[in-house]
Amino acid sequence: MIMLDYKRILVPYDGSEYAKRALDRAVSVARCCDGAKLFIATVSRPMPPMEKIAREKAYVFDADKKKPEKKDPGQVI
Repeated sequence: MIMLDYKRILVPYDGSEYAKRALDRAVSVARCCDGAKLFIATVSRPMPPMEKIAREKAYVFDADKKKPEKKDPGQVI
């Protein structure tokens, strides 16, 4: 039987399918290593400019209304 002796395991995670599989594998390896610490570095993709503006300004444009409405950013996205 092969004994693994990892002390620290770092997994970058961006929510992709590959990252999910890498995290599953890292958890399995960490369980096999006595005292191993698992660190997860979350990586976010840059937000498209229009989405960033929508979150910052939080305006909703409706063709039926003459004026845009100010909304809570959580409701807009």
